[in-house]
Amino acid sequence: MCWSLNLRELHIMAHQLALTLDFELLPNLTLFNLQNTEVTNTEIHFPPLLQNLAMTMTKLESISGFHFPPTLFSIELNTNSLETVQGVVWPPLLESLDLCNNRLTSLEGVLWPESLRGLKLYKNSLVLNRGCWPRNLKCLDLGPNVSVNNVTFPDSLQNLFLL
Repeated sequence: MCWSLNLRELHIMAHQLALTLDFELLPNLTLFNLQNTEVTNTEIHFPPLLQNLAMTMTKLESISGFHFPPTLFSIELNTNSLETVQGVVWPPLLESLDLCNNRLTSLEGVLWPESLRGLKLYKNSLVLNRGCWPRNLKCLDLGPNVSVNNVTFPDSLQNLFLL
């Protein structure tokens, strides 16, 4: 497929073809939305100007080889098969992260960016502990199936969803 170098947004949904994500050919892309399309790449270098990334229902099992650009401030990785996000290098400007409906069991050792304000984690099998939260977190969505007994939340938290 031959992309336009001027492409700013790319939305791909329920694509039947195997995609090779070669973002070097999309230097001006600021929004990438991929839904219901299987991704087999284990190492992806995203475009340098990307600000919004959504990869939902893509059967992702790991993002440890993803290279996020520093310009990225919103990531949606819901409805995949992620088992861990430990060791992921998050972009420094990241404000919103959606990891709902994956296979996460722990947040122990995850290095969150200081800029992270919103975090969605419902429909995971998380065992929560007191020291696993981003320091400046304002909004946290855990859904109904997470036990919050003996969990200490950050003082910065303003909105907590347990429904």
